[in-house]
Amino acid sequence: MKFKDRADAGQQLALLLSAYKHSPNVLVVGLVRGGVPVAAEIARELVVPLDIVVVRKIGAPGMPELAVGALTQTGQSILNYAMMQTMGITEQQIAPIIRQEQKELARRLSVYREDKKSPNYADKTVILVDDGIATGATMQAAIASVKELGAKRLVLAVPVCPAEVAQKLSELVDEFICLEQQPDYFPAVGYFYEHFEQVEDETVKSLMASIFSGAKK
Repeated sequence: MKFKDRADAGQQLALLLSAYKHSPNVLVVGLVRGGVPVAAEIARELVVPLDIVVVRKIGAPGMPELAVGALTQTGQSILNYAMMQTMGITEQQIAPIIRQEQKELARRLSVYREDKKSPNYADKTVILVDDGIATGATMQAAIASVKELGAKRLVLAVPVCPAEVAQKLSELVDEFICLEQQPDYFPAVGYFYEHFEQVEDETVKSLMASIFSGAKK
């Protein structure tokens, strides 16, 4: 399965989430940045508010694209110690990387939220959305972040995810929805999209401005 773009993926996911339409205690939360356009389409279709969660990948020294962990929105690190041991990476080696990513996480939160406060997560059903999952490292941090905020029920909704990662993540949430859960070939999330342009800060801010404070009626 290939999606035209992130909006197309969001619209398809919204069909599977129709039971939550107009629900007063539902909040759609997109991972910055790529998950926000997907989440925005879901929020529009379900007529519920949109929020964001900012997490950061912790890349291996010299190989920033290879995740050995991730930071939650509060800056707490979740490390893959098994991978670190296999690669011979120590916590001391990644400490400077963690500090750098904590600064970037704080910067992004400031840029995206501006003067807007985070909505109340207590007693809410949160639909957590990304444009796809590869290793699951950043999604684990996002799940931890949403739980820290007090969500009552957590639904994970993504367009594509490797089967083994999907099984692991499904154990961390109340409901897992994925359009393409067992792709035979998974080189990268972008492979499953016809158009997969980088999502810019201004796009995230624009989507938040249109849906952040409440769903359009």
